Amino acid sequence: PLAARLEHLSLALAQASAFIRENSITIDDYMQLLDESDGGFTDRLSEPFEAFGRESDTPHAVTATWIVSFKQIEKQHNFASSVLSMVSLLDRQSIPESFIKDYYVLAPPTQPTEESDLAAVTKAIGILQAFSFISKGTDKTVGMHGLVQLVTRKWLVMTGKMGYFAQAALKLVSNAFPYGELENRNLCLQYLPHAIAVLATKNKKDG
Repeated sequence: PLAARLEHLSLALAQASAFIRENSITIDDYMQLLDESDGGFTDRLSEPFEAFGRESDTPHAVTATWIVSFKQIEKQHNFASSVLSMVSLLDRQSIPESFIKDYYVLAPPTQPTEESDLAAVTKAIGILQAFSFISKGTDKTVGMHGLVQLVTRKWLVMTGKMGYFAQAALKLVSNAFPYGELENRNLCLQYLPHAIAVLATKNKKDG
């Protein structure tokens, strides 16, 4: 029943399985959570957004599983939800983990914590990976599925938080981008897709 409910979409099934595993609940419990979600909000998130072009429609099942997982993360792990919001505005591939460490310095968790910076960042990455929002590379980078990125960006627009996170992402990349000297060439090439993605998002927001 759950597979049919989620339209047999691999991403939606992965997110649902991750949530069920993390919370040690039954499939019936998870389907009840889907039933209790705001259907109207899910429908709006699934529709195409003018800011993201005609191809921005999102499968309803992916949006529904995203909302269930994100609500829990936002409530219990606020910094992790902020990390997802911020990295969704970068290029979705090869996001340096150092960006997330820098973001912790720029925007530390609002909830008091005794964790070290490294522990907090490691925990945030682990939570997002456990819920199938991001995947870890072997080269100290993370990536995200295109649909996860799209739904997160649409959520930022709908909740009025796009401006805040776009500004944070722009500041982050600007601070990290090295001077254009020969010895920094490889680092510049690594960071360039993220700079382009942030500037494109900011232009859309300003336009």
